[in-house]
Amino acid sequence: MTILIIGSAGAIGSGLNDLHLERGDVVTTISRTGADFNMDLRSDADVSNVAARLTRERKLFSRVYVASGIMGAIRPIMDIDLDEFRACLEVNLLVPVKIIKHFSDLIAKNGSMVFFTGGGAANQKPYFTPYATSKTALVRLIESVAHENCLSHVRFYAIGPGPFKSNMLQTIKEAGTNYLSEEELFAVEAVLRETRLNQQGKISKIVSICDALDQININKVSGRFYSAAWDDISSLSENIDSNIDAYTLRRIDSKYLGKHPL
Repeated sequence: MTILIIGSAGAIGSGLNDLHLERGDVVTTISRTGADFNMDLRSDADVSNVAARLTRERKLFSRVYVASGIMGAIRPIMDIDLDEFRACLEVNLLVPVKIIKHFSDLIAKNGSMVFFTGGGAANQKPYFTPYATSKTALVRLIESVAHENCLSHVRFYAIGPGPFKSNMLQTIKEAGTNYLSEEELFAVEAVLRETRLNQQGKISKIVSICDALDQININKVSGRFYSAAWDDISSLSENIDSNIDAYTLRRIDSKYLGKHPL
């Protein structure tokens, strides 16, 4: 496979890079620094220029992972400055829009573009409002563009990867019990203590669910919201056949209610 990882410096991006290289795939990385292509995702010019360079080099990818994102301000909504809110929306929502617009033509027919969302979209997140708002909007963005004819050659997936030992999770921990329940804080601390092997297992689940989705008819699976942590890979197609709302923001049923595809 030919893989492009946008946001390759973070915990998920670097883990994906390691796994795909181990599989023998050809991997191209994009990050602010230290990657094959350095790019500030907030810069329209940078995004356009890197996409143009890849086009000139005749790059064509079978899968693009978009692993960029920020947590944003963690406070009551009345205490969050509008500029802070805008900054979170820019990185978590508008950057994906730019990537779709500039990088979709670099994806091979029937290839996939994978975005990461999760608990912010699946559950209410008081005090994490900028993050939750941006991630929920991202899921709807993916669901919408997947059905536009101009992008019919691309599979779009929203993936809840599960919690990772990362700078983002450390930021959540630092919010403490002011904005987290004791149960939530305990869960965060447990993930931060995980070994590299645990993290590799989570990366493997992400890649496995993407591999499985790539084998199912594009019209059935594109534009949906999946959980690497909770979803049974073997029953993806069957579940969509039995419930048109499966793997969407409307996926509220007795099986998933209360579970958190972080």
